[in-house]
Amino acid sequence: MKIKIDKILCFSCGEIFENNNSSVFVCPFCDFEIKRPLYFKIYKNSHDSIYFGYIYRNAYENAYKKHNEIKVRFKLDEPSEALIFIGISILSGIIGNRSDALVMRVINKIKSYYIKFGKQIPKQAETIDEIKKLQLFIREFENKFGNLPDNVRTAIFEEMIGDEMDKNLKTDSQYGNMLNDRKKFRKELFAARKRLQKRQALNNVDMKDFWSNID
Repeated sequence: MKIKIDKILCFSCGEIFENNNSSVFVCPFCDFEIKRPLYFKIYKNSHDSIYFGYIYRNAYENAYKKHNEIKVRFKLDEPSEALIFIGISILSGIIGNRSDALVMRVINKIKSYYIKFGKQIPKQAETIDEIKKLQLFIREFENKFGNLPDNVRTAIFEEMIGDEMDKNLKTDSQYGNMLNDRKKFRKELFAARKRLQKRQALNNVDMKDFWSNID
């Protein structure tokens, strides 16, 4: 699924503002600037770590615990904007080496923004215990799910491939044609796997100026 970004989280002061679709996002609160491609890279990494590393992992782990095998495939809702922003703050601790105390200040600021506007707080971040679980799952996603059962890991990876294939198809008819053409399907499957292998991982440099203006 293609990711749509409505609002921008400032990676310096933690304020949230409207996406003006410019090539450089400038925070109206602290003048922090970030180029659009880097912002999207960070946002996409957070989206994937939550969607596949937490939401789908929960579903498939629970299914495995219940049946001792994976009998079903799920179609789960995308993570909310608020949860993706919280994921970014967690990644800044895991990859950017920001302290747990600073990460929690950012998370609380994000939660306060959505509470102010009457929006629901993601259940995955309602309590300290839930946030710790989210941190653990994101960390393990970044480490390629080393401790997960093979069939759970495989199910999640298949969801990632399916999502990657879906993003590359513009219409339902294209999707239908692909499913009915084995050669076309295998070609798109191979291409999706290659794109996943080239996934742009975050590094410490990407997050070097994070939260320098948090109040």
